[in-house]
Amino acid sequence: MSLYLNHGVFINVKNAFLHGNLEQTVYMHQPPRFRNPQFPDHVCLLKKFLYGFKQAPCAWYQRFTDYVATMSFSHSVSDHSLFIYHHGNDIVYILLYVDDIILDASSDTLRSSIMAQLSSEFAMKDLGPLSYFLGVSVTRHSEGIFLSQKKYVEEIIERFGMSSCKPPTTPIDEYRGVANVVAESCWLHNLLLKLCCHVTKAILVYCANISAVYLSDNPVQHQRTKHIEIWIYIS
Repeated sequence: MSLYLNHGVFINVKNAFLHGNLEQTVYMHQPPRFRNPQFPDHVCLLKKFLYGFKQAPCAWYQRFTDYVATMSFSHSVSDHSLFIYHHGNDIVYILLYVDDIILDASSDTLRSSIMAQLSSEFAMKDLGPLSYFLGVSVTRHSEGIFLSQKKYVEEIIERFGMSSCKPPTTPIDEYRGVANVVAESCWLHNLLLKLCCHVTKAILVYCANISAVYLSDNPVQHQRTKHIEIWIYIS
């Protein structure tokens, strides 16, 4: 995968949900130990969202979306958590997941400029170069980056007490329905195009289902069979 990700950094937004704009009128009881002894029955009028409000995540997302829109960022059609800035040779990607952000740009200078603008609006902490995010390990090399879920898989194996198990000659395949995989492949293709990474080869989807082949050759048995979900393995 060769994009502009060699300049990517991992950022954490401090108290992200508190940045959301509260447009409704919301009252709350006085917190324990902070009750006003002179007015114990009074309530508080909230000016900002608090953690625990169901609307807080949406309000924070909308606040962030509105702000980056003023910086000429646009939504990705394939992924609404992805924001893209493209002006001439300058390209910036922002991927938002709750209060975590991946910021990447075509140059260090541009990345620093975008980071400064975001920091002026939201309290942030730069956690350095991206190395691990949502179960995906990121390894950099001369031609780009390599994404791997090896650490994530090892953590799952250890959680279920299977670390001492011997691996088979072929891994246990995780399958998905053909229709779902084709739809996901189209989504991935469009996302890569939006990231200015042109795919020159067609995405191949292989289906290995012997029972389906036999059933297609013998339609007489169709009514006597139970529903079998078709799964596939992508290579």
